[in-house]
Amino acid sequence: MFCNQLTQIKIYQIISSDIVPMMAEAGKFTIIDIYLQILITFNILQIMLIYMVSECFCSVTAELLKFEDHNFYGYFWNSCCLTEFFENFSTPISQFFSYYVEKDLINKWGLKPNAAKFVTFCFQAALVETLLV
Repeated sequence: MFCNQLTQIKIYQIISSDIVPMMAEAGKFTIIDIYLQILITFNILQIMLIYMVSECFCSVTAELLKFEDHNFYGYFWNSCCLTEFFENFSTPISQFFSYYVEKDLINKWGLKPNAAKFVTFCFQAALVETLLV
């Protein structure tokens, strides 16, 4: 929980030092200037939030539940295609969708395995993108 609190403090510092002053003086700048100055800040915040969820929250939850396997994501930065990226980016989500959604689409709905994999991929991609945004 300590790293989670440090990340939250740093997020607050970034917002209070970069975003709030920029919004207070928004009339002095063009929209492009505001966008370019805030873009880097939002990217840093997004990376910090991903770190907070994937490293801090998941690890603390795994320790509290005595979950031995801490493999929450694979080597997604080495992915060759989009399917491999979404499978490696969030391993628990990928395994959940593969086990529950894809098998149900094949067994209950009668879809072919390739079609079920495609539908599962679309659901998983939409969920991961929703979580990131």
